[in-house]
Amino acid sequence: MSEVNLECKLARDYALENTAGGLAYLLIKATPNPTASFGSLPLNLGILIDVSASMKGDKIKYAREASKLVIESLSPNDMVSVVIFSDGVKVIVPHSEAREKASMMSAIDKIRPASGTRMFKGMETAVAEMRKATGQACINFMIILTDGETEGGDLCLQIAQQEMKNRLVISTFGISDKYNEDLLKSIADATLGKIFHLQTAEQIRSYFGAEVSAARTAVITNVILSLTLADGVKIEEIHRIFPNSAKLDPMIGPDGKTHTMDINNLTINEPSYFGVKMILPARAS
Repeated sequence: MSEVNLECKLARDYALENTAGGLAYLLIKATPNPTASFGSLPLNLGILIDVSASMKGDKIKYAREASKLVIESLSPNDMVSVVIFSDGVKVIVPHSEAREKASMMSAIDKIRPASGTRMFKGMETAVAEMRKATGQACINFMIILTDGETEGGDLCLQIAQQEMKNRLVISTFGISDKYNEDLLKSIADATLGKIFHLQTAEQIRSYFGAEVSAARTAVITNVILSLTLADGVKIEEIHRIFPNSAKLDPMIGPDGKTHTMDINNLTINEPSYFGVKMILPARAS
């Protein structure tokens, strides 16, 4: 019995045979088999929160509340760490199993805004905490909340690209209208996470909880999609379309035909869709 059901459909079932450079579009649907027994994996959750001066008031209040609600929802075998950043970085909750929740809540209650925004330092520290779970089978997931611009945007993206190789999914939350949307989207895209645009501080609570719940429902992790093309066919682009959109960068095998890419996690009862744009050769006469 297959663990994943794959369905493939071309946009059209014909092409002009004597025309080089013709395009073909392929839709791939990947769905975990609902009758398969997958078991469950603990969640390794990293929470990274901007505490720069602009986060004062309701933003920091709801960030604290959301973090506590998320931790309260974790099972004792789940793991969590909480890191805050401004000019500096501080580990509020060191990486640990979600058992001593009272002390975690108390530490989060003490979060206060500071000055400056150096998110790349926060990402480095948050990743280091999460790597303490190395060797354990788990779902690696980070959420980042910020409301402003940051120094070292290129470094943030480099960290995200590296951590995709380590099977870390990062979802980003931008609040208000002054954050770097392009950067947060690039970080999320690089790891096949999601980006959320929050208009009000109150939304932090509901969106944090929903995204962490979604991460916990992953039933197959570290999934790799491999496509083997016919002679002369080339891939121009491949995108993950749903549940979130992101451009994928496949690795091409020595034969020049096999394209392999990480698609990270699949969730039961929620198919993932991928779109492939291909360039076709002319048929030899």
